Amino acid sequence: MVRVVLLGANCRSDTLLCRVQCPLPFAKLTGLHIGAIDAIDNVLFEDLEEIRTIGAGASSTVKLAKHKETGVHYALKCIGLYMKDMRKMLLTELHTLFHSDCDALIAFHGATYREGQVRCTCASMRSAPVHHHALHDVLQVAVVLEYMNLGGLEDVMKLGAVPENVLASIAYQTLWGLGYLQHERRIHRDIKPANILINTDGEVKLTDFGISREMQTAMLAKTFVGSFKYMAPERISGGSYDYSSDIWSFGLVVLEAALGKYPYPESKSTVGYVSIVADGNVPEVPADAGFTPQFKQFIASTLQKDPSLRANAVQLLDSEWMMRHGCDSLEGSATVVAAWLKRSGFRSDIPTAAETLRASGLSEGKMGDDAASESKK
Repeated sequence: MVRVVLLGANCRSDTLLCRVQCPLPFAKLTGLHIGAIDAIDNVLFEDLEEIRTIGAGASSTVKLAKHKETGVHYALKCIGLYMKDMRKMLLTELHTLFHSDCDALIAFHGATYREGQVRCTCASMRSAPVHHHALHDVLQVAVVLEYMNLGGLEDVMKLGAVPENVLASIAYQTLWGLGYLQHERRIHRDIKPANILINTDGEVKLTDFGISREMQTAMLAKTFVGSFKYMAPERISGGSYDYSSDIWSFGLVVLEAALGKYPYPESKSTVGYVSIVADGNVPEVPADAGFTPQFKQFIASTLQKDPSLRANAVQLLDSEWMMRHGCDSLEGSATVVAAWLKRSGFRSDIPTAAETLRASGLSEGKMGDDAASESKK
């Protein structure tokens, strides 16, 4: 059986990270399908019609937006920054993300910023040394992102545990994204169910990658970023960390999805989670829960307190658990997830980008020509 682990062929990058256990023609390694969403790049802010707010945090608001010409929906993330000297660094980082995106990462379609006076009504501004109701100069960065119409894995998990074969396909796509980030020398830092997004086509993609560190710095946040519940022991203890910290977080998320509940005892405080994760026993797959031996080994290879003992993304993609469930491509894994979502009754009134393009009868090439034409106007 030929097994190919290929990170980067579905990604716009000058370098491919490949490991081939049986020689194949180079054309077969580079001829993988690139999703229709990739044909719609450089989306202009003025071409979007805002529909409704779908999320809000201390420093940002996420809105559902629709492209006026194509009908494709996007997530418009509006981030308010109150430190003007962060602008160049932030926009440079966003530009880097645009040129290194991947099929297993949320597609980034552009960013813009505007300066002006706004009235301080946001809770995150109340800690600033200004009067709450006065007008102040604010820099707002608007980031256009791919929209995933079923939200995060946490929303899917509300119905209970995910079947093992489906979970393998979800994990495969997530690992593809993590492997690519490592190849690009990036640490995600915030792997959790809310940051693993899913759509009705069965696609699974990571979000909030790359910019998380800069965003937290810009908002004068604490050194720790991400969620304590999913942090690796070395991070939660304040030690140094590397790419393997994402693998721990990933393993914890996969185990939670399999069990239908958080693997550790819940805590009401941050200090509680620090003690549980840093000092407690590593969670294991229950022996009497009906899981396969391959799954137990897979989880054990991710949840190791010693970072040097954790498997990396390439090893996990080629694991016996993945082989058992036939996970060997993004497209095949998405098909498995989509079928399960449909059987489970997951629906959305907002179509995916691919569904919109199919309904309109536009090909990827035609969309690319239209996008290029629009960008020149």
